[in-house]
Amino acid sequence: MRLRACLALALAWLAASPGCATVDAPAAAAEPGDWLVHAGDRWVPATLQGTPLPRADLVVAADGSGTHTTLQAAFDALPARGSTSARTTILVRPGTYRERPCLRDKAPVLLAGDTADAAAVRIVAATSHATPKAPEADAHPCHAHRGHAVHGTSGSATLIVASSDVQLRRLTVENEARDAQAVALTLRGDRIQLDGVRLMGWQDTLLLRRPAPPSPDNAGRVFIANSVIAGDVDFVFGDATAHITDSTLLSRAGRSRGGHVLAPSTRPGQRGFLVTHSRFAAEPGVAPGSVSLGRAWDEGVPAGQWQAAVLPNGEAVVRGSALGQHIGGWAASTSRRPFDPAVNRFATEGNTADADDPARAVLAEGDGWASQDGGTRGGSDALPRDVHTVRTAAELRAALAPHGRPRIVKVAAFIELGGPEERFRDHAFDRAAFERQFDPATWGLRAPEGPLEEARRRSAAAQREAVTVKLPSRTTLIGVAPGAGLHGGMLLLERVSDVIVRGLHLSDAYDHFPAWDPADNRHGEWNSLYDNVSLVGATRVWIHQNTLDDGQRPDAAARNVFGRRMQHHDGLLDITRESDLVTVSQNHFCPHDKTSLVGGSDRHTSDDGRLRITYRHNLWDGVQERAPRVRHGRVHVLGNVYRVRDARYHGYSIGLGLGSRVLAEHNHWLTPGLPPERLVRVLGGTRFAERGSVLDGRSVALLPALRATPAGAALSDDIGWAPPYAAPSPPVGQDPVAWVLQNTGAPGLIR
Repeated sequence: MRLRACLALALAWLAASPGCATVDAPAAAAEPGDWLVHAGDRWVPATLQGTPLPRADLVVAADGSGTHTTLQAAFDALPARGSTSARTTILVRPGTYRERPCLRDKAPVLLAGDTADAAAVRIVAATSHATPKAPEADAHPCHAHRGHAVHGTSGSATLIVASSDVQLRRLTVENEARDAQAVALTLRGDRIQLDGVRLMGWQDTLLLRRPAPPSPDNAGRVFIANSVIAGDVDFVFGDATAHITDSTLLSRAGRSRGGHVLAPSTRPGQRGFLVTHSRFAAEPGVAPGSVSLGRAWDEGVPAGQWQAAVLPNGEAVVRGSALGQHIGGWAASTSRRPFDPAVNRFATEGNTADADDPARAVLAEGDGWASQDGGTRGGSDALPRDVHTVRTAAELRAALAPHGRPRIVKVAAFIELGGPEERFRDHAFDRAAFERQFDPATWGLRAPEGPLEEARRRSAAAQREAVTVKLPSRTTLIGVAPGAGLHGGMLLLERVSDVIVRGLHLSDAYDHFPAWDPADNRHGEWNSLYDNVSLVGATRVWIHQNTLDDGQRPDAAARNVFGRRMQHHDGLLDITRESDLVTVSQNHFCPHDKTSLVGGSDRHTSDDGRLRITYRHNLWDGVQERAPRVRHGRVHVLGNVYRVRDARYHGYSIGLGLGSRVLAEHNHWLTPGLPPERLVRVLGGTRFAERGSVLDGRSVALLPALRATPAGAALSDDIGWAPPYAAPSPPVGQDPVAWVLQNTGAPGLIR
């Protein structure tokens, strides 16, 4: 469809009222279950979200590890239409497949990415309407368009599905062309289902075609769920019948000053597009009111020649969805007929305004390691039904119940996760008896064992089950009220990706049942189980503007047992076990002992090449050590402020462990007169680079000071890497220390 079509926006704002636009009653009142009925045949799409993939019959892998290296080769191997009713499964391994395949006249098939991340499998091309071709050549294997010197809109598609009973899951189809109309995906069949796909383009991203000629067996019905469709002009268009639900329709910025989302060309007596429980979102830079919700595609009709009840009159119903500020109304049709509520088959019903919500913020480009490899979006793409506000532990756990969709969880209270010891203590555990039995003076240096230790472990397991909050992938957890946060528990990000934790007071991850290890540090130690936040094999994580502390029960006030202070807290933020691409920014780390560990053990050599972490503009306030303590990782420590309150309780700030490669830049220490060699400790590391360090208002070179010590004599400043990003810095003219002091920690908490 042509960009020259005018952007005539209707004057009425598309708010929540069902009377925004009036259409024939059957269209406005139709239930989703009625939308996909054709000639008495009610198609009920399968439930695909959250269901495991079946065993693969064919595997596409660009590296040759599958049965085929291209999608087209796999499509060619499929049974012909009508030869079997069994569905063939094609799994596509992660990679970028630059081809323009044609799936035509085949038996039922499932085409699915072999990973939960749809972005990991890309089917991509860059052909537009205007791309030249030889007149005798086909525009696409599924679309001839001969006799023309350009591909044309229909011939520009990256992937064409011209077959029925097709399912697409967990993959991306993209057209990179931006110069003219450029289709990413064409669907031209019946009973076609998309779930968890990403369709990326600009103008004319998704073409939904009714097969010609229509018949009861070939009606042209499409069901799309849990997906993202991105473009700028008419990016969902065609004459098929489609129900789009629980999806995001994303208006893109940078190519046009306005646009349209839906462009149906529905034939008389047929159904068009139904959009339910979805989100009309926009990239930054799309102006408010600049995009119409849709316009009728008067296909093939010259300006001023449209005729009612004879020519296509596009139908679109948008119901129960969230409309962004960029949406301005319905627009005039492609043949220039003005939008008329009495004539057009358009309706909105029960929609809400999708305001500029801070909870939907994503990590900015260049903001540390977590901005790399696709960046970190968290739950920013969550649909309205997956945005939760919670005030209790039960509500929090319900909001985090497993599903594969992005989610936003807004914490509006200080939620108690823990409780008194009695809540978790096993009936057979007696603390006084435990301390009598395992006193090293009588028990020796053996590890505790027997009924009392088993009872302690059962107690610890009961507490762990109750106080650990596991965050799923594609989640934003954000505080939305002063003092909002979690008390008495641990946030666990285990083997997940794309998570944002912002604006929370995370306090007092208190272990009632720490373990006694008589062999630890030669004299024995008590070891706690919980960090306030723990990342275990987590990737693409943004931890921003949180306050982390030990609450009212600091370990400094704990009892001494067996000659050692009983430890009830572990780290405030520990990042271990192959975690990668993490940005930790503008947090307030309050007084604590072992504050932030990167890499859990010298033995975890699989961490090497991972643990890429940025600590940017945090306030380390009275912490004793591990700010951070690094093994194996490439860690950027940038613009942090270290406030040392009492030199007696300060061990070191940055720890250089085995295999670490730390770059420290423009960090400031406020101390009661500490020497520079007290700021960094060498713990087996051999590489360290730093610049711009400031100690008590004076520039200081840390590396020469470390080289003057026995442990640091062999330190090299060749760390073997440089930041692949330009991280943000305080505004020009502002004192960097004052800026950090004013802009760290959870909003509403005293710094």
